[in-house]
Amino acid sequence: MDTQHLEVMLEELCQLGCRRINIILQQVDDNEIPNELQGLSDSDCTYLCTELKSIMSIYGDKGCQI
Repeated sequence: MDTQHLEVMLEELCQLGCRRINIILQQVDDNEIPNELQGLSDSDCTYLCTELKSIMSIYGDKGCQI
């Protein structure tokens, strides 16, 4: 899988802040497609969500303030 375009998208998503990222991840968990992920393949969405969850794991249970 060529992930170069996904890395760019990942960076753009991270610029939205962790509150928005948490909302996006919750929507995906609820089987909803967030606006930011519409039009992507299932494998692209899975890749991005996996990366976002990994990034967000640094906050642990404390959540974030951004």
